[in-house]
Amino acid sequence: MLGLLAACATTPRDPLVYLVLAGSGPCTVDVNEQRFTLPGDAAPLAQRMKRLARGAEGALVDEGEAPLSYVCYRATMAIVRKAGFARLGLVTAAPPDPAEADPPAPAERETPERPG
Repeated sequence: MLGLLAACATTPRDPLVYLVLAGSGPCTVDVNEQRFTLPGDAAPLAQRMKRLARGAEGALVDEGEAPLSYVCYRATMAIVRKAGFARLGLVTAAPPDPAEADPPAPAERETPERPG
């Protein structure tokens, strides 16, 4: 029995489960190339996430490129947390670098006051 416990303790876990969220109308969640649409697929997504949580180190949630509603984000994160992942990460877009922003148009630039 102790040998079995030792073997279980050293079994490597799968890498992170990767989820991509999208949607402000229908909310879609892509998990390892399988798509779920919320709220209709909430139960199948929860079952899938629980199975994946047993063998994965954690989950990485990507907001994707499409607009994402807060309701979609919140519903998905609740399912992922409830599934029991030990670690949970969130991929977001980096804020724009002000140095890389387009310069203001000539009319928007401040004109220095001329000495009178």
